[in-house]
Order: sequence, then C-alpha cells, then structure tokens
Amino acid sequence: MKPETVAKVNKSMRKTFTMDNKRASVRMMNYQDTLEQKLKFDPSILHIFEEDASRLAGWNFNIPAIGSTIEKSRLVWVMLDDLKLLREFSVAKGTLCEFINQIKIGYTHRNNPFHNYDHALTGTVQQHLINQLTF
Repeated sequence: MKPETVAKVNKSMRKTFTMDNKRASVRMMNYQDTLEQKLKFDPSILHIFEEDASRLAGWNFNIPAIGSTIEKSRLVWVMLDDLKLLREFSVAKGTLCEFINQIKIGYTHRNNPFHNYDHALTGTVQQHLINQLTF
C-alpha cells in the first residue's frame, strides 16, 4: 500500500474512533443524568444518627471512602443542622435538598478528577471543624 493511502486510512480510522468516543461520552452523560434523577437527595432521608458527630469530628474524615452520594449529601445537612444555620435562616428541607442536588449535578457534569463533589465536601467538612473550634 502506498504511504499516502496508509495515511488516509489512518486519518479515517482516527476520525471514526473519535466520533465513536464522542457518541459513547454522550451516552454516558445521558446515563448519568438519568441516574442522578433516580438518586435524588430528598428530605425523607434526613435523619441524624449517633455516629454522625464522631464521624465528622476528626481531621482525618475520608469523604471519598463513602460510596453513596446520598449519604454524602445527608452529611452536608447534618453539618448545617449542627451549626443551626437552617433554623436561623429558615431554610426549608426541600429547598436545601434541591440546592445540594444542583451542586452535585454541577460537579458531576464537569467530570474533573480533582474538583469534584468529594473535593467540595472535603472542604465543607474542614470548614465545619474550623467553625466548631471558633464558635
């Protein structure tokens, strides 16, 4: 085969491969959107458990080790409830849940391995600890 023919075939194959990857990415994003809709964080799961305070009390708390995004979101509510911010500002549980869902979805769409939902929650936990020491 002539070198220019090989180059043309390679270019065509790369283009096809790229298009297939884009289609797969779009399918995956659609799947994630559907999954997020099914796994919505809602007020029905807002419960405080005995171990919550001890889990959130240390600097070594490992957010990525928690497998469930619903559980991670519940812990955000626990921290805000602990600081009495929800009562002070009269934030309805449903409103807070929707706000947390939108943050989670925003981080999911970016698909960034570092600036993601886990990173946001790790920072939230650290700020919660600082607030407990300060106030």
